[in-house]
Amino acid sequence: LVVTGEGSLDAQTAHGKAVAQVVALATAAGIPCLAVAGRVLVRPSGIADAEPLSTVDGDPMRDAARLAADAAERLARRFETA
Repeated sequence: LVVTGEGSLDAQTAHGKAVAQVVALATAAGIPCLAVAGRVLVRPSGIADAEPLSTVDGDPMRDAARLAADAAERLARRFETA
């Protein structure tokens, strides 16, 4: 399992952002890829699931580490039960 992330999963993600490279490598290796992002506007091909930070309570700038950890945990729980 690969978990990657960025500030915003959007239309530009598939066109040169680092996440696109991570997804390509994971896909080529046959490894599922999940993403945590500040915002999830689109889920690019190759990303099995994505979780935004923006749906949780807290100040994203001040609480970034906690919000990212919480989002990753929610994402992992969904992946485990899928």
